[in-house]
Amino acid sequence: MKPIVAAMPLLFAMSLYAMPVEEARHLVSRTHFGVTKPLLEQYVKMSHIEAVHYLLENTTDTAVTPPPRWVYRRFERPDSNSTSEEDLQKKRRIQRMMRRDLKLWWYGEMLATTSDLTEMMTLFWHNHFVSSLDKVKSPMLMYRQNVLLRHEAVGSYKKMLYAIIRDPAMLIYLDNTTNTKHSPNENLGRELLELFSMGEGSYSEDDVKNAARALTGYGIDRKTGSFRFKVRQHDYGVKEFLGQRGRFDGEDIVRIILEQDETALFITRKIWRYFVSDAPDEDEIRRLAAIFRSSDYRIKPLLEVMLNLESFKNSQNYGSLIKSPVEMTVGTLKSFEIYPKKLGLLVGINRRLQQDIFYPPNVKGWQGYKEWINTTTLLERRNTLEKAVLRMSFPAVVPTQNEVNRLQTLLLSTDPLTELQTNSYQSLYLSILLDPAYQLK
Repeated sequence: MKPIVAAMPLLFAMSLYAMPVEEARHLVSRTHFGVTKPLLEQYVKMSHIEAVHYLLENTTDTAVTPPPRWVYRRFERPDSNSTSEEDLQKKRRIQRMMRRDLKLWWYGEMLATTSDLTEMMTLFWHNHFVSSLDKVKSPMLMYRQNVLLRHEAVGSYKKMLYAIIRDPAMLIYLDNTTNTKHSPNENLGRELLELFSMGEGSYSEDDVKNAARALTGYGIDRKTGSFRFKVRQHDYGVKEFLGQRGRFDGEDIVRIILEQDETALFITRKIWRYFVSDAPDEDEIRRLAAIFRSSDYRIKPLLEVMLNLESFKNSQNYGSLIKSPVEMTVGTLKSFEIYPKKLGLLVGINRRLQQDIFYPPNVKGWQGYKEWINTTTLLERRNTLEKAVLRMSFPAVVPTQNEVNRLQTLLLSTDPLTELQTNSYQSLYLSILLDPAYQLK
């Protein structure tokens, strides 16, 4: 590997640009995996408003990384009957390979993408509209769901909500394939209200029951893995839901949910916690939620206002959020412009750090924030970063104070909490990455 300092010379003049470098770094760290010298140089040349507009205008809605070849094959049910133990073992091996392929593909996309914000928001929605391979079983269906979430990651929450009640992976995960008029299953109806849209306390148990009735017959075609509305299993009776009465189906339920003030407030509050701070300003939330709803639940207008707020730019929020394991590992690779040919290490590391993509722990997903750090994961984070530094090559010179300052500005969102070691480049990088401030964004 070439010397890290040669690969990333930190030669930016901090006082010549429209946006203070600390402010630019904060914006980049909250909307990208890692902060690089080219990114920082690009953003400090703009005002904050210009930078946010540029960021949102340059998002994408499709992956640049080719998916595994098996996504183009005919759908095969993972629970299909096997004729022999040998055949069963073969199918299990293929499934394990496909599951690993899926993770490697998404990690590859996070590293290769030209729109980090798109992938960060795809990860956000993956933890909002939760499904897990552990129960869904089919990597193909989880891939299709990932494509859906990416397509609307910074697009339309409204479109996502309509699409998710027809998403085969979600229908399997929340048992809606067994939701029939003779035996209603409330899982999807409940999570649609509690976790996907309005939040606890905004609806009654009767609303849950009637949402479940409206979603009867929403299943999948077992031959293709596609959505299928099963007419004979649907309850066509009159339902009362959130104060309205009618012969509702799933689309009616989503429409009524989107008419509720609580929906815009709930989603806005959650996006605030992802980008601004873990302590939402309820006055700002109400103002932002009104903008969100009036834009027909488009995500970019919400983000454009949110990322330009004084609350976002407030220096007291610098370094106030803890990086998720994926943000830390992928961000470290991107910050140092390291693009490994084999991404299997990321799978194992992030599993040990308790963020195994495509395997959220339960229907509520990863709780995040302070929950990312415990005695086990903190030690694992330190060991991972230490190994990364020890594998790098450095010039055999002592870094100057200017270089120390520039590295600190680039890699830490706040002042270091420990004394930096400056007797060599290796010790400097090691002390920066092992400083608790490196875990923050």
